[in-house]
Amino acid sequence: MYKFLFIFLISIGSFSFAQAVEPPIKNAGFVPANIWYSKDPFFAGETIRIYTIIFNGSTYDLSGTVEFLDNGAPIGKTDFALSGGGRVRDAWIDWKALEGKHVITARIVGASASVAGGTKRSIVLENNETGKSERTIDLDTDADGMGNAEDSDDDNDGVSDVEELRNGTDPLKKDTNGDGVSDGKELELAVKKIAEAEEKSA
Repeated sequence: MYKFLFIFLISIGSFSFAQAVEPPIKNAGFVPANIWYSKDPFFAGETIRIYTIIFNGSTYDLSGTVEFLDNGAPIGKTDFALSGGGRVRDAWIDWKALEGKHVITARIVGASASVAGGTKRSIVLENNETGKSERTIDLDTDADGMGNAEDSDDDNDGVSDVEELRNGTDPLKKDTNGDGVSDGKELELAVKKIAEAEEKSA
């Protein structure tokens, strides 16, 4: 990652200080498509740290706010200050993941630049938005590291979801009737009783 970033920074051209009518600064902001997470995979209900990285290949000191978004709606923000000369830093927020489809992005707002001893001036960064990180977040009811969509036994009670639906028990509850005995154990005892009854009647 950092090797790529170093090469990326070396290849960047020079930039000029942005005036209100000047084009955006091109060699500072986000490395494109740069969103990652504190763990992967992760599931609904977990608190995840979302990261991105900012670079400053200019000769100016930059500051501003990194705003993180989920499906275009803000979910958190963090301020940053980054001196020039090819420096980088990461920025992050903590986010409680929700079930469903998500597009995670980040953008820089309120950016300003200054030189040593100079005043801050508002500027625009060409790379002021990350790429999109598209995720479909699943539940993991039994916390076994496998999402419900792929798990054939969501509550880990020893009875498959399909069989539980046939039996009328809840595939998301290990003990549907709350009697302290798991659905799997109750099924096992029921089968045993049937076998014993058949053996007696034979």
